[in-house]
Amino acid sequence: MKKKDVPHIAYLPFDHATLVNNPKFTLDLATFFCSIWTYDPNFGEYKVCPNCEKYFNEHQVEVEHISQCSGENGSHPLTDIITAWVPEDVANNILLEKTSEYGDNFFGLYAVDKDTDKIVGFTWGWLENAEAIREKWGDTIIEKLQGNNSTYYSEIAVAPGDTYRSKGIGKTLCSMLTMWMGSSYSYTPSFLRTHKTSHAKSMFEKVGYMYFADDPQHGDGRIMMMVEKGQDLIP
Repeated sequence: MKKKDVPHIAYLPFDHATLVNNPKFTLDLATFFCSIWTYDPNFGEYKVCPNCEKYFNEHQVEVEHISQCSGENGSHPLTDIITAWVPEDVANNILLEKTSEYGDNFFGLYAVDKDTDKIVGFTWGWLENAEAIREKWGDTIIEKLQGNNSTYYSEIAVAPGDTYRSKGIGKTLCSMLTMWMGSSYSYTPSFLRTHKTSHAKSMFEKVGYMYFADDPQHGDGRIMMMVEKGQDLIP
């Protein structure tokens, strides 16, 4: 199927009111979110340690039979790993919480196939407070961001398979979100986290993001990318 054969994609924004007023949409978006990150080959977030937040992929759990974690070099007591993503938890603890917490500083978009009315992609980001960045990722990261509040490109995903991938959906979502960042926060740094082998990495590079650090929170090939000013993004 060629790109021109997928003409019926609508790109729609969402905010806290959208989610509160349409709980079915909220759960559908959360379910789609879970289906993406649970089996993504670069991230493999099938199970997670609730203590240190280390992720384990499906092969580690189902084939290697890993069921517990003690952290890096035994940094915490042996802990049972749990399902990484549960739709109801994502709906409440990510979607509703983030849109409520950040208000007008949050911008979300989803892509829907108008022929099937199914969600086939999403993206969102927000303006993160400098002290929150320091608390989550440490002094080194906030120093590289010049100690500033920064827009955080949190998520982007497109439904797997030939029907929707490599059809420009991810590029359009990325363009729309970075356009918001560049116009709303022209002189503010922007950063994100991805995997060094992710297909999204090249897309982020094309819009202006550059590698600046390994992810100190999760590691395992995850990296951080940034641009010094929103106006330097190229939607």
